[in-house]
Amino acid sequence: MEHEFHSLADEPLAAKFHGKPVWKTGEVGAKFADVPNAPAPTSAEAQRQLQIKQLAKEFSASGKYRKDPNDTELRLLPRPVHSYTSPKQNILSGGLFAFVRGTDPEVFLLIEARGKDADNA
Repeated sequence: MEHEFHSLADEPLAAKFHGKPVWKTGEVGAKFADVPNAPAPTSAEAQRQLQIKQLAKEFSASGKYRKDPNDTELRLLPRPVHSYTSPKQNILSGGLFAFVRGTDPEVFLLIEARGKDADNA
């Protein structure tokens, strides 16, 4: 059995057991960047979700696997595996998308519309 873990924290993480450090990450789990030439988020939630899905389609992912020396193109699932909002953190809309090999998620893509309102995002 294999386990894969990944953090979406924007700062390194550390774990303690009985008050003693036992594990820590060497870097942040996610690095956010603006999407060049992305349209401004609309004021309607349904339209923002559509914008996020359209942006996700502009990305691609590939991987190398042991039995195949060539790059394998990964397939973007048509819907986000998770959609969310977080007004307290100024996240108007967000979507977590998966690129898969067969049915196994290999790469995750996180897209967020941020701002106090659509005019400031």
